[in-house]
Amino acid sequence: MGRFNVDKIILKVIRDANIAYKHFEKGNLDSFALVQPEFWHNKAKGKLYDNGYIEKFVFYNDMPRSSSGFFLNLDSEILKSKDVRIALAHSLNFQRVIDTVLRGDYERLNAFHTGYGEYTNDQIQARPYDLTKANKLLDSSGWQERGGDGIRIKEGQRLSIKLVYGRKEHSERWSILKQDAIKAGIELNLGLQDSSSHYKTIMQKQHQMASLGWSTGFRPAFWQHFHSENAHKPQTNNITNTDNLCLFMQDTIDREDVPPSEQEVDGDIERVIGDKEVYGKMRFRKIKTVMVDQGVVNHTRFYETDAVSSIQSYHALVPTKNYGDTWGEVRKKQLA
Repeated sequence: MGRFNVDKIILKVIRDANIAYKHFEKGNLDSFALVQPEFWHNKAKGKLYDNGYIEKFVFYNDMPRSSSGFFLNLDSEILKSKDVRIALAHSLNFQRVIDTVLRGDYERLNAFHTGYGEYTNDQIQARPYDLTKANKLLDSSGWQERGGDGIRIKEGQRLSIKLVYGRKEHSERWSILKQDAIKAGIELNLGLQDSSSHYKTIMQKQHQMASLGWSTGFRPAFWQHFHSENAHKPQTNNITNTDNLCLFMQDTIDREDVPPSEQEVDGDIERVIGDKEVYGKMRFRKIKTVMVDQGVVNHTRFYETDAVSSIQSYHALVPTKNYGDTWGEVRKKQLA
C-alpha cells in the first residue's frame, strides 16, 4: 500500500489518551498526536527522547478548521435574548485559559468557518473578555438585581446557564471560565457527560450551551446548521435552533442588482452568525509562534515520512491517510 513499504495499517482504538501514550512509549503505537499541552510540555520528555528513540516536532499547515465552539440553544428562555448572548461572550475570559492551562500554545477562532481561503470572512473577530460591556448589556436588559452570591436575578430567575461538555481534560479550562463569568453575574453550571450521552443531549436539543466541534468540508456549509427547516426538531445539525437566518440572507441576495459571488454570500452569512452570537467562537486552534495553524506529533524514529513537500494540506505529519508519504524502517527497529 502506498509508494513505500507500509504493507499493513493497524488502527487501534484506545479511549484514554494517557493509556494510549503509555502504549506509545512501549512501542505498541508508532505515532501519537501531542495536541494537549499537558503531553507536549510535561510528558513528552525523558530518556526515550534524549536517546533519540522518539522525536517530537511542530509543523505548520493551512487548512479548514473545525467549526468548534460553544453552541447556544435559542429555545432556552434565557438565551433568546441577543443582549444576554453577547454579554455571555464578553464574560468568558478565554485569554486567561490560553495563558494558563494552554501554556500560550493556542489562539481563539474568530468565525464559524476558518481556513477556507476566499470563503473565509477575515473581518470577523471574536468578542473579547470585557466586563464593562457585559454589565452594561445585562443591566439594560433587566438583569440589574444580584443575589447574595453575586449572580444576577430577573423576576425571581437566576442568570444561570448550564454548559455540557464531553471531554474530562477540558474541565480545568471551563472552570476558569466559570470563575470569571461570576464577575459579570453569570452562573455557569458545568456538566461533564460521557461521549454518547453528550451527543444524545445535543441531538435532542436538550442543552442550553454545549461544547462541540464539527468536521470540516471542501467549502463552508450553512444550511444544515442554520436553516429554519432544521430548527426546533431533534436529530438535525441546527443545534442552536437558529431560525430564518438563511432565509434572511436569501432575501438580501434577491434584492441585489448584481448577484454577489458565492464567496461574498458566505462572508455575509458569517457576519450575520457573528452578529446574532448563536455560536460562541470560544474554542481554540493550536498555534506556536506564528499566526498559522500547526500540527504536533510524536513518532518513533523507525517511522519515516516524506510529507514535508505537501505539509500545507496535512492534518498530521504521520497521518491516518496519505500513507504514500510514510514508511517504516524495519532494520532500525530491529537494531533498537
